[in-house]
Amino acid sequence: MLDHWAHWTPEELATLSEVTQLKLERRRTYFLERLLKLGLVSPLRDYVCTVACPDPQTCARLVEVR
Repeated sequence: MLDHWAHWTPEELATLSEVTQLKLERRRTYFLERLLKLGLVSPLRDYVCTVACPDPQTCARLVEVR
């Protein structure tokens, strides 16, 4: 699930409970934070906005700024 987060459609993710979605998002965030600390990923390349985000383009721009 976490390895293919971006391949899930919003409709598929909507079948999961909000609690499950939150747990998955937290685990993915924790995992990516650890990789960033190791310098193994690029935030711009690996960024995926959350399913509930109302404006993914704005989020992507914010990642570029930081």
